[in-house]
Amino acid sequence: MQLRAAPSVGTGGGQAIDRIAQLPPAERAAVVGSYAHALSDTFFAGAAIAACAFILVLFLPERPLRSSHGEPHGESVPSEARGPR
Repeated sequence: MQLRAAPSVGTGGGQAIDRIAQLPPAERAAVVGSYAHALSDTFFAGAAIAACAFILVLFLPERPLRSSHGEPHGESVPSEARGPR
């Protein structure tokens, strides 16, 4: 029994495709079908999450941006918290 070292991360992608291409037609169809099914499920899950996020954003309150660099109106800082001048 001969052991082979596992390929390092980031290599072997082309080898995997070659190995799938060498499978018998029935097994190759099963592998490709499984991959396509998983990919479509992942796409639909991502689309559903994006749609929910879009709908939730519509309910966020719209707040205008400040137009100055000074203290915001209505929120004054007590003189004790400002520190010595």
